[in-house]
Amino acid sequence: MSTHTRLPVELLFRSFDFLSSREILVAMHVCNLWRGVGRTHHTFARDVQLDGASYGAIQLFRLQLSCRPTRNLRLRILLRDAKSTTARHAIAADVLPLLVQELCRTEQLVLALPAAAHKAAVAALESSPAPQLAILDVLFMDVPNFTALGTLPTRLFAGTAPRLQALGLEGLAASHPWPVACHSLVTLIISTGDVFALDLLAELPFLADLTVMGGHSYGVPYLPTIAICRLFLRLKTLRLSFSAGIPVHIFRWKHMERIPHIGITDVHDEAIDGLLSHIQSSSDLEINVNLRTGDFYPDFYCEWQYISRSSGLTRSIDVEFDSYRGLIGGDVVPFPGLHNGAIRHSLTRLSIVAMAWLRLGARFDSPLPNCVGLVLHMTPGIPLAALGEAPLTCPAMEKVEIHSVSESPAIREDFTGIAMFLTTALRGVKKRLALVLKGLVMDGDSGVLSQIADAVICPGI
Repeated sequence: MSTHTRLPVELLFRSFDFLSSREILVAMHVCNLWRGVGRTHHTFARDVQLDGASYGAIQLFRLQLSCRPTRNLRLRILLRDAKSTTARHAIAADVLPLLVQELCRTEQLVLALPAAAHKAAVAALESSPAPQLAILDVLFMDVPNFTALGTLPTRLFAGTAPRLQALGLEGLAASHPWPVACHSLVTLIISTGDVFALDLLAELPFLADLTVMGGHSYGVPYLPTIAICRLFLRLKTLRLSFSAGIPVHIFRWKHMERIPHIGITDVHDEAIDGLLSHIQSSSDLEINVNLRTGDFYPDFYCEWQYISRSSGLTRSIDVEFDSYRGLIGGDVVPFPGLHNGAIRHSLTRLSIVAMAWLRLGARFDSPLPNCVGLVLHMTPGIPLAALGEAPLTCPAMEKVEIHSVSESPAIREDFTGIAMFLTTALRGVKKRLALVLKGLVMDGDSGVLSQIADAVICPGI
């Protein structure tokens, strides 16, 4: 086995069950081919990720960096679970020095570390210029209640990061004054603890997309300061997430109603009323309900988006189903926002995923008198017939679109089931419907729809 003692680091990094020397040779050959072919592929050439603090993981990280000596990089260092003493030592002694060496050619950096590593990480971020860096996310794990372990270093990247436009901070507070490297920020995601610090954020002259997370939001003024008003005039997007709820009077602040997109996570009716007060006079309101997916979203998490076509304003609410359903019966209703009569009467188009309809709609019985369009997005495992258990009353309905959001597995429906849905899930319809079926595999005879709708079948998604 002496010929196999210099295994590629890829084979040291994971556990494999090799049955013979030949299998080891094949695996080594595959690793060498991967390196040779990978250098010509843009993803290989730019994306490098470290997700473990073991010796093998760090060696593979080092190898991946050395395979790209002349390329700009997108680095993801995800060591949020590296909490042992050995792992913390490896972060300080091996990982962060490697990061400092590569800052000069890093375009994007995601740095997720345990809280115990924050001092070493801050020192590393101060030590070297980052002339290519455009996006930076720094997250320290297990920091309670959005509190900060320290402040953003004033000498961030030695004062040199001219391309930095997007910054995400969790576990670090904003510094005053802001580092020179942050002067050109356009997008900022920041946790402010229990302090409402919009005045400090107003110092960033190009800020257009702001997300603020916090706890109890103490110290919120009754009226906005001049700095906050100026900030609102610049913002295109504002997202607010406070675990103890949003102070609702801020929705009446000067210039806030002019921000094109505002999103919140507070699902209580009082907060939703404040949010939607900016658009409730609209006569052509559209609601889109979309599932949120990705590493940071649990199952059955969706965004309710309220769009005023006339003003162009968008207001959105992030809803996690299980926690939201636990509130129903208190001061919330199954469909957030539709407790408001003005919103119900302004609604002309509803686009919704079947999962949200099925899980929340059974307890909603208020009519949508002016809704003329419905787009239903079907996902595997939700039978169309089941939606009849959660009917909506839409007397003005004119057009229904049923879309599949899945190519694999394909969603099969039959025309009898479609007819059943149109007659049971949509109540009070007075007109013959225009029906569009897109991306569904249809069975049966379309003639069963002849008395209900004019159907158009589109094969693609």
